[in-house]
Amino acid sequence: MSPPGKGFLDAAYQILKEAGHPMHGREIVQACLERGLWTTNALDPNVAGTTTLYSEIRRNPDRRGFTMLGKGQFGLKEWSDAENTPTENMPITKVVGATSTDPALAQPITFTAARRPLTLTGQQVLDAARGALTDGLPPESQGYLSWAVAIDEHLVGVKWLFSLVTGAPRYTFKTGEVTPIFRRMGLTVRQLRAEPEAEPDGTETAELTKQEFLQRARAALAVLVSGLEYDVQTLVPDARLLKATLAPFPGAYYQLWLRPKGHEFGLDFGSSQKLNQERMQAFLPHLDALCQALGEQMRVGPWGNSWTRVWYELPKAPLTEALATAYAGRLHRLIQVTLPVLRQLYAVRAAPVQIQGRTVAPPNAYTILDAQVTAVRDFLNGRAGRPSDERLCDWVNFCYNFGLFREGRDLFRLIDPSQVNGWYYDRAKRLARVCAMKVVGQA
Repeated sequence: MSPPGKGFLDAAYQILKEAGHPMHGREIVQACLERGLWTTNALDPNVAGTTTLYSEIRRNPDRRGFTMLGKGQFGLKEWSDAENTPTENMPITKVVGATSTDPALAQPITFTAARRPLTLTGQQVLDAARGALTDGLPPESQGYLSWAVAIDEHLVGVKWLFSLVTGAPRYTFKTGEVTPIFRRMGLTVRQLRAEPEAEPDGTETAELTKQEFLQRARAALAVLVSGLEYDVQTLVPDARLLKATLAPFPGAYYQLWLRPKGHEFGLDFGSSQKLNQERMQAFLPHLDALCQALGEQMRVGPWGNSWTRVWYELPKAPLTEALATAYAGRLHRLIQVTLPVLRQLYAVRAAPVQIQGRTVAPPNAYTILDAQVTAVRDFLNGRAGRPSDERLCDWVNFCYNFGLFREGRDLFRLIDPSQVNGWYYDRAKRLARVCAMKVVGQA
């Protein structure tokens, strides 16, 4: 049986070592999860694991000896030794960064991302993108408006691609800062939409009216949310707003708001002032994870005297058919990434009032919780070995949710930030800060 509790990189190394041949990032993640070598509460474990591998190869290429291969495959440097080179099941032999038919793609380019100096070649970027596109175009890659990078026969967003290969959250840089870097690497960057130009007869390029635009976005959103487990009602109450409500969450609605100076996507709370404040505060510990998942600078705060909301803004853009479809995708994505928090929030509020027909917990539910609490306390009291740093981050989250504030505070002090993703560490830090405040009676 595989030993539990490893960090993802240690688990990935073990999987590759035992396999003896290159594996796709998705296959590595699934093997780690199925064998219990790694646990995570990331919104998308495949993306989280693959991004961690890319980051390890860029920043610490010699620590564990991972290598990037074509089409999203990963291997180990030790296989390059003659006696260890796999001879079977070796689908990819071209290492990223090898000689390319285009000399510009092989030229290393040094730049700064997330305040760190990085060096990449165009070929490395191409292979990373091809690996991410193996199973089709991710919805996040299609969230561009004007600028895109050509990857074989596909176009992907500039910011999405830069975030993929550097690990930098998309809200930390601008498209105009990235396009020159990709062009220096020899990649094809295209401007798909410029400012509307006058037609030969002097009329301007036609746009949809706000009402037409929102109705088209509403129709596209209806198709996207049809697969959700909840009934979603959409409404265009006026020529500025598209609203979407989910039946199990009264007092909350998602909205696309066409404001005079920009366009806003948000989750708004409109119940009592006390409930609105509680719901807003419940999203604060998850803010960094939401920013990472959406690639935008999310905000949490009050709106007027009574409302609260979670939202982000985009610059104003021409209201075209293509933009309506893209905005429907953005609103759908906002629903997807906030639903886990919303479920937890409303479940906590609803539990005390369910006197009739109360749901009975599974027989082993409390046993599982007790075992988790015991594991945390055994470790803190020196009666158990040290788990992985990602598991420590998970435990901080567990302690925060179940009121073990002293334990959550103490666990965070033992986390090595170099062993976990930055956004994951920052979330644990935010939760631990709340735990510490609870301990000393400041919250």
